Amino acid sequence: MSIPCRVDNIVTSRLSFHLATTIPSAFSLPTISPRFNFASVTPGTRTLLERSVPKEEETKEYQIPLKETAEASTSTPCWWDMDQNPRRGDTWSNVVKAKGKAKPSNHITDKMSSDEKTAETIHAKPPENQGTRNTNKSKNKTKRTRQARPDSIAIKPSDGESSKSILSTIRKEVNLTQIGVAVESIRESRGGELLIQLTKNNGKRKELGAALQQTLGEKAKVRELIQFSEIEILGLDGVTTETEVLDALRSAAKLTDEDTTVKIRSLRTGLSGMKRATATLRTSDANHIVTAGKIEIGWVKAKVRLKIKATKCYRCLCFGHTKHSCSGPDRTNMCSLCTEMGHKAVDCTANPRCTACLDIGEEAEHYSGSSRCRHRQTGVNRTGKQPIDSRPGQGRARIPMDKNRWYQDILLLLVTEYRHQTIRTLYTQARTKRKGRTRRSDNSGGFQRPHTEWGCPKNNRRGEILSNMIHALGLLICNKGKAPTFQRGFSTSIIDLTIASPGTADRMQNWSVLDENTLSDHNYIEFVIKNRAVEDYPPTIHRTNIRELEKAIEEGHFEVPDTYNMDANQYSEAMVQAIKDKSTTTIDPRAKHRRSVHWWTHEIADLRKEANHARRVYQRKLKKTGRGECVAEEERAKLTKLNLVKAIKRSKEQAWKRLCDLVDREPWGKAYKIVMGKLQKKRPIPELTTPGRLEKIISGLFPAHRDREKTNWPSECQRQATSEAIRPEELATAVSSLKRNKAPGLDGVTNEMVKLVARKFPDMLLTAYNKCLFEGKFPIKWKTARLVLIRKGDKPLNEPSSYRPICLLDCLGKGSVLGPTLWNVLYDDLLRVPLPEGVEYLAFADDVALVATAKEPYELEGKLTTAAGKVSSWLESIGLKLAAHKSEVVVITRMRKHNDIKVTIGGTEIKSSSSIKYLGIQIDAKMIYTEHAKTVANKAGNTLSNLGRIMPNLSAARQNRRRLLAGVIHSQLLYGAESWAEDMSQEGWKQLGRVQRKAALRVASAYRTVSKEAILVVSGVIPIDIMAIERRRSYLQKRGEQEPLDPEGELQQTALDKWQSRWEGTEEAEERQWTRRLIRDIREWTGRKHGEVDFHITQALTGHGCFAQYLHRFGLLEEACCWFCGHLNDDPNHTFFECDAWHNKRRELNMLIGEEVTAENLVSNMIHSKDKWNAISNYIHYVLTKKENEERRRKGLPVVN
Repeated sequence: MSIPCRVDNIVTSRLSFHLATTIPSAFSLPTISPRFNFASVTPGTRTLLERSVPKEEETKEYQIPLKETAEASTSTPCWWDMDQNPRRGDTWSNVVKAKGKAKPSNHITDKMSSDEKTAETIHAKPPENQGTRNTNKSKNKTKRTRQARPDSIAIKPSDGESSKSILSTIRKEVNLTQIGVAVESIRESRGGELLIQLTKNNGKRKELGAALQQTLGEKAKVRELIQFSEIEILGLDGVTTETEVLDALRSAAKLTDEDTTVKIRSLRTGLSGMKRATATLRTSDANHIVTAGKIEIGWVKAKVRLKIKATKCYRCLCFGHTKHSCSGPDRTNMCSLCTEMGHKAVDCTANPRCTACLDIGEEAEHYSGSSRCRHRQTGVNRTGKQPIDSRPGQGRARIPMDKNRWYQDILLLLVTEYRHQTIRTLYTQARTKRKGRTRRSDNSGGFQRPHTEWGCPKNNRRGEILSNMIHALGLLICNKGKAPTFQRGFSTSIIDLTIASPGTADRMQNWSVLDENTLSDHNYIEFVIKNRAVEDYPPTIHRTNIRELEKAIEEGHFEVPDTYNMDANQYSEAMVQAIKDKSTTTIDPRAKHRRSVHWWTHEIADLRKEANHARRVYQRKLKKTGRGECVAEEERAKLTKLNLVKAIKRSKEQAWKRLCDLVDREPWGKAYKIVMGKLQKKRPIPELTTPGRLEKIISGLFPAHRDREKTNWPSECQRQATSEAIRPEELATAVSSLKRNKAPGLDGVTNEMVKLVARKFPDMLLTAYNKCLFEGKFPIKWKTARLVLIRKGDKPLNEPSSYRPICLLDCLGKGSVLGPTLWNVLYDDLLRVPLPEGVEYLAFADDVALVATAKEPYELEGKLTTAAGKVSSWLESIGLKLAAHKSEVVVITRMRKHNDIKVTIGGTEIKSSSSIKYLGIQIDAKMIYTEHAKTVANKAGNTLSNLGRIMPNLSAARQNRRRLLAGVIHSQLLYGAESWAEDMSQEGWKQLGRVQRKAALRVASAYRTVSKEAILVVSGVIPIDIMAIERRRSYLQKRGEQEPLDPEGELQQTALDKWQSRWEGTEEAEERQWTRRLIRDIREWTGRKHGEVDFHITQALTGHGCFAQYLHRFGLLEEACCWFCGHLNDDPNHTFFECDAWHNKRRELNMLIGEEVTAENLVSNMIHSKDKWNAISNYIHYVLTKKENEERRRKGLPVVN
């Protein structure tokens, strides 16, 4: 028997690969397809597998048949050799290298060539003397070291010098033979440096560097390149000091006391009182010390090893990758200790919690990256830095635990992946050696390594050793529960382990021990491994582009499909395919299109390069000489970084100012879209790919209904006799109604492309539509929509009601004019359902409200419950269901305070609330709309905060552009004003007025201290209450409920009259006296045909600006004296009409105007003509610019010209 499967992961302990296992007679090893993962296989094993596995294009499967024998019922392992002959007595530790001379058929080694027959093979031959294996080879074991690079010297040419000239100079002036140094290679780096690589074990690096620097002088900078490694020193006694460790390392590396390449990074004490040190030194010296194995420090011979670092991502806080290749969640704002938001690890006082282990479903109550961190072990394994000592050609692995204990010849796991199948029975066996004695343990009851991690009641020393070894390899134990895997008589134990790599363990499900007859002492172990979704590269993106289609049509490459022998379905598909073929462009998702940020400049690039260079110079000198010898380099690094930060900040401010200036040309352009979030990319819905979630959401949003009875469509002859073909005029009318910038359907054909095709090839569209009409068929693909889910706020992710579905149909097949009519026909039956007396329908589109009238609350309850039941019954009769949990009830009355009622709909009890939202309006119990005013004021306030960013006081945007953007605020404030304008409470008007005042401040570029009445007049914005009431009156006039006024703008004039009356009746407050003195008639001011206010004109009209009196009033100056003439009260009247400093400018202005300009005639002269407006505006700008420069001078700020 053989089951088709593929080998997904082979996890060994640095052991050569052997397909040998103890398998009961009822089980056969499955087929192995040629797909291996070599993540945890030794180089020797990797070579064997690569040679024995066929190429990807070959799909032949190889069978490894296993025969049943009568002796399989015993617990002794049974093997088969390459000739398929059973062999007895062999154990796991007998799997050694053997030379296969025969070439069997139907075997995985069929692909091996003749010169590969000496490699490791699948079958195993037992040694003659199993108990006396030669163990002397372990004495010559090699330590794990890092290959050291030869020392190098880097030469950085100065400005004006080239690498060729530098190389020519040193070759002539420097004598290598005299120095006693040999050069291996010379090359130029990417940064323009000249790299001179010396031969290995060359000790004349410093002499050569000094000779080069002396020869070149100021032409170039010479620096030495040294490779460093980090080592760990274990088992130090509790009184060891850093000086002792440093001296011992220098002595072991044969360095002088003045050598600075050896540095102690840390010296910390462990739980047992012993210390552990971490040091950095040259890689060649580190390899020399690590190869020795131990170093004598004090009375102790401490163990030395290279420090292994796991690659960590500081974006998602996981191991195995860096942030540049991270595809996980962004956790940069999360505390790395407790995984909570709102604080950093420096200020954290909570218990530790590992985010990385949470992601893989492991125990997470520990520090991230500690010895208990499973994910860190995975990260170390992924980087290829497993803490194991192996020799590829030996056919065995050694994992050092201490001096006299290690593992060898351990085959941990062979995992095969079934396609919807399961795996049964995996065994392990180990052979250990301690203090010269060899002990063998196998699966026949002798593998006694109990540990609580795999369900045993207690631990022993050997179990601890095995557990440590498994974690050191970065593997995971997949055993679950406490079911025994071995049973002999009345004795049971757990001796069979399932161990896998993290990638395989994540896909392993339903691990269990089966209670079945296995003809052995071992029970079957069954689990399922899910298929891995192989995505080597992201899919190629295909998009349609109208420019490509235009180009193809202009060049005559577009081909109209032939109508011969095609029905409506076929012709529509051919037409769509012809359009897509000439408009589709391909985008490679692997291509990285890196764009520079909008504020990037050449100056910033040069400053960044200079800052990085200064930082590297400082860091390198700091490592060599210490902090005391590199003060100047540190100051230079800080200065260059500060200059870079200032340049970036200055560039960002200038870029934002340019963006704000674009508002004057394009009010709805890029600036508006940025601040309103129109250009933000929609974030993907989290956890939408959770298994079963998408299916649940779709089935909830689109429930299945019973099949309807099909209506007989007229025959083709009847349709052709009664139907008229679609005419070109009708097609042109329908195409012209298509809107631009609409999302396409699944075919990607946009409305713009449909218009282009209809203009160039109208007959093709007419043919397709007429075929549909006469054949009575609508193309199936035009009925298929592209579903887009939009999440509603922060509602639960697993509820279908938390999403709003949008179905995007193909543009060629949508646009039904019968949609609204059919809906009205359907809903008309609902409006005809009889209701109790006193209950009426209030319907708009698909929103229906039941309005009941009664004197007592209990009467309302009864009427509404009965009416709601009838509506619910009607909906169920047509296959719909009433959402009772979304229904709301409100009692509208001004007579009583307590009018709570309860309405029951289909068993759901709905309590009355203080207000409900209907058609976007908050209706409260007293119909005063205070809640509605608060809601829209908050919404409009947020919008105004965004728009205010692109409407600063100083920008190129003029008043008319600012007023246009302010219309967005007014449209939000006045939504539904026709229904609530006459009933709005005073508190509601205050809420709306506050937002309107802020919008008017942005329109007029005014200081935020200006009053609401004054700024509304200066900006020409009608008060919000007058606007709302006049809008309601206009609505009533259109409906004929009020007598219409004269058509010549009398409605607008009425609003201005109310505003003028209110302006004249305003109390004589000090902050409004000056504005009312200048602008007396609002009609003339708002009705002018020229002139716009700006930052300086608004200061002159409001008195809030660069005036000593104003600054003194708000505590910004100690006195209100004029800075230029010494007058005691520098107010707007003194500044513009009395100050002697501006006498000549004022005299020139009077000559241009033709009279003396005063506060009483200032505005009237500005309104009179455009020339007078410009003359007065120039005068105001001149005076206020001088005053602002004087203020800057007093504060020590730069003066603006």
